[in-house]
Amino acid sequence: MWQTSKQELEAGWQLIKVKGKGGGVDQVSLRDFGLRLDQNLEQLLTDLNERHYTPDPPLTISIPKPGSGDYRKISLLTVRDKLAQLVVKRQIEPVLEPLFSPFSYAYRPGKGHQLMIRAISGMIQCGHGFIWQADIDNYFDSINHTVLRKQIAPVIQDDWMLNLLELWTRMGSIRCGVWFDRTVGIPQGGVLSPLLSNWYLTGFDQAVITDRKGFHYVRYADNFLFLGRTADCVSSHIPAAIAYLADPLKLKLNDTRPEPQPVNQPFSFCGIQFSIMDGTAAVQRSIAPGKMERADQTIHQYRHFLKEDPKAWLHHINELVAGWHHYYGPWETAGQLKILEGKVLEEIRYQAIPALSEKGKSKTEINDLLKRMLPDLKTISLLRWPPAPVILNRGQKMSPGQPTVTARLATSANSDAPHPFSPAEDQSTPSAKPAGETVKRKIERKKRYYNRLLSFRFDLLADEPGSILGRSGSNAVLRAGNKIIKSKPLSTLRSVAISARKCSISSDLLLDCAKEGIRIELLSSDGTPMGFLTSPEYVGWEVSRFQEQATRNIKGFTIAQSLVLSKIINQEAVIRYFMKQRVPENPAPDWIAEELTRMAEYRKRITELSFTGDFSSRSASLMGYEGLAASSWWRVFRYLLPDTIPFEGRVRRGATDLVNASLNYGYGILYNRMLSAVVHAGLNPLISYLHSDQEIKPTLVFDLVEIFRQPLVDRAILKAFRLHKLHHSGNTFSPPVKQAIARLVLDRLYAPFYHHGKETCLDVIFYETATELAEYLTGKRAHFSPWHFKW
Repeated sequence: MWQTSKQELEAGWQLIKVKGKGGGVDQVSLRDFGLRLDQNLEQLLTDLNERHYTPDPPLTISIPKPGSGDYRKISLLTVRDKLAQLVVKRQIEPVLEPLFSPFSYAYRPGKGHQLMIRAISGMIQCGHGFIWQADIDNYFDSINHTVLRKQIAPVIQDDWMLNLLELWTRMGSIRCGVWFDRTVGIPQGGVLSPLLSNWYLTGFDQAVITDRKGFHYVRYADNFLFLGRTADCVSSHIPAAIAYLADPLKLKLNDTRPEPQPVNQPFSFCGIQFSIMDGTAAVQRSIAPGKMERADQTIHQYRHFLKEDPKAWLHHINELVAGWHHYYGPWETAGQLKILEGKVLEEIRYQAIPALSEKGKSKTEINDLLKRMLPDLKTISLLRWPPAPVILNRGQKMSPGQPTVTARLATSANSDAPHPFSPAEDQSTPSAKPAGETVKRKIERKKRYYNRLLSFRFDLLADEPGSILGRSGSNAVLRAGNKIIKSKPLSTLRSVAISARKCSISSDLLLDCAKEGIRIELLSSDGTPMGFLTSPEYVGWEVSRFQEQATRNIKGFTIAQSLVLSKIINQEAVIRYFMKQRVPENPAPDWIAEELTRMAEYRKRITELSFTGDFSSRSASLMGYEGLAASSWWRVFRYLLPDTIPFEGRVRRGATDLVNASLNYGYGILYNRMLSAVVHAGLNPLISYLHSDQEIKPTLVFDLVEIFRQPLVDRAILKAFRLHKLHHSGNTFSPPVKQAIARLVLDRLYAPFYHHGKETCLDVIFYETATELAEYLTGKRAHFSPWHFKW
């Protein structure tokens, strides 16, 4: 049985600490982890050795690929999970390493890009005159979990270890405050990901090299190169390689040249351009032209660090320069590296020095800082100061989706110091089958936990009169006076709701919210929606014409009919949910079953209604049945409330009792969420099918919210009263009560539900409902099927 030790964890901690990279979704930094280091290591040791360990989902961010316009998804592990993966990596790497192909150069101790480049150069000099290169499309995100387990099971003969590896590869991720299941692929940024991704292609390496006569092959991660003495030799290996990638590996190539290329034409591979020197057999290795352009773009992309933290900029610039010298330095690149360093010097001269000067640094202090923080910039002595004071261009635009400082720090810890791994002697051969129930249960439990947690972490409610919303570093904060009373990371924030009077918001936070697509919702003191702010990219009324036409034809009637039917179905489902909770000795009274029968009869009559061309009369009929069903619902609702809670019936405006005030406040949160979804879908919120037109009122929002009221708000409030989480204190709907209602509603919004056969959350279903309605109105969808609550 596999075991680890405190010493191994301590050694792993030292490696992670040296890397200096941040944590993940739990927001525990290296410093935080280190403050309770002994307790944290002891707990992790116990969890691993006693088989209780379950990882947290990685936090996924996107960083731009320089020069391409694309983005790369990076997964940030928690410090605890990073340490656990590092210990496991040091155990299993010595087992896998001897089995790797000698032609695989990435992510391996004793290998690397320099040996690969020398190998390619040597093959060209030995007469391999033709090449064919390719790279695998979306490789990390395409690795099949079942195939990976089958490949590694015969080697790692420990079922617990195999399940642990599968937990790490199958665990969902958190992105923009939402849990995403991982059905395929492994997270980029994980400590084990390079090792596992390399192992996945080991069978491919062996399949390619079946006949080495006149043929050579190198692979660096998901990039590979065929070299042959003749074009036919290279071509003969291509079909089998493509076929093996497709089956059994379930991978495919990016677009690539179909034919081999002669090496006397310069070609680039892994950032290096290979050229044959005229009249000689010598191979010149230089920086590929595309990489030169991207290096220049990366320098400019780092500029936004200057405003946040000039020292962070200097740190990243030095890492960038050090990376250039490490990767490109051994080759014929001296002139190109001087050009790149010259661009860095210009950036320092016209951007960094003015930024540091604005922060009060003297010339001597700036010079000392540059020399101390840029030790790898070999041309630092050539730096010239600006001829006159230069003001930093505050209008400098950032590219869309520019990551924060934290995002740029994303990287994976790695270690080349292996420890021996010895499977238990009494262990039977492990199964290569897909994830067992234990793995699935652990992932589901973690998913439920984070879905509940996320409901409270990704919304900021300003409910303190006179408070100030602003930004502090990378967080949105709410201040009362000089004290920060609430703080949420901008990277995970979904919405800002303002319900307090005399509350102000800074322009910096407004701009950040607009850039990141964070909703700003405006509520009255009782939760009634007054409006919201959103990015102008979602404002457009192309669907309005179709909406208006539907108010006079069968589509509008069908929409209204579907919404009323769904609302009654959901009301019945909530009643059955609470009836299911009753104990046998205290059964529900017979009259509740009679109310359910009546509601089912109303649904039957609604389905029998047909469109006759008179939309208004049919709409009135639908609303009549909706009102009858609502009467049944509120009678049952009154019965389900504890006897100590006063409730005389629904009061929609000016409610003073706790129950109605709570319901109205909860509905207000739904209205703003749905209004945002309606506008996002391009719908006109003023054109509706159930509610009559009301001056400047978003009646379409009222229509769509109808199906969510009972399963989302009413159910949550009923449950809170029945469990005594809300108490009747004689009157007032105070700020603490509002906060409690908001938490109840947000908890339901982000709880897992099923829609169209897939698990999601109601916040997402709001957007899907609005989008599906727009598609139905414009003819892109044949049916409009609102969500039904499964009790």
